[in-house]
Amino acid sequence: MTIYTVAQLKGGSGKSVIAPEFAAYLAGLGRRVLMVELEAQGHSSNRLGFANLAALPATMASVVDGDRTMEEAAQPSPTVPGVDVLAGTHTMTSAGDADKAGPRIARIITSQSDPWDDLVIDTPGSKAALTVAGLIAADHLIVPCPPTIEAWTQIGPLEDLIHRRVTTPGHRDQLSIGSIVPAPWPPRGDAEAQLLD
Repeated sequence: MTIYTVAQLKGGSGKSVIAPEFAAYLAGLGRRVLMVELEAQGHSSNRLGFANLAALPATMASVVDGDRTMEEAAQPSPTVPGVDVLAGTHTMTSAGDADKAGPRIARIITSQSDPWDDLVIDTPGSKAALTVAGLIAADHLIVPCPPTIEAWTQIGPLEDLIHRRVTTPGHRDQLSIGSIVPAPWPPRGDAEAQLLD
């Protein structure tokens, strides 16, 4: 089982386009995939066929709060066979302090990942607890990068975040950027609105 985290500190960099596309790719290889959305806007879930996140019986917030396990909360994508989705919602924004909540959420993710072959984690564009959680849980880090100077200049601060908050005693020994992926440009618009099937 491999945990792939899609992270970039700049918002609007294509994380929520790359993450569900990669989940669909892995499912196409016959892998059972869980798309974990730590991002509060729900774009990855929308892209995987969930138009009304409020109608879902459970979300990633339910898992973080301890109300459900990941297996109980995950919903099969209505458009991509082989992909289950843990949707992110606005209730995820209050996860707490990055130094405490990040490791706790990462432990939840890694300890409950057995039912799947691979996890793909979509993180918010920030240095907050949810991004730290996704980084601590990661086996492989994917950084989407649209052709803008703002996106490229965030790679250094992302590496700094990894060294300051992720590769520390008690979390993990090492993590480095595994892939830098060109992101669609412009990142908003048609590409994000399209459903995967």
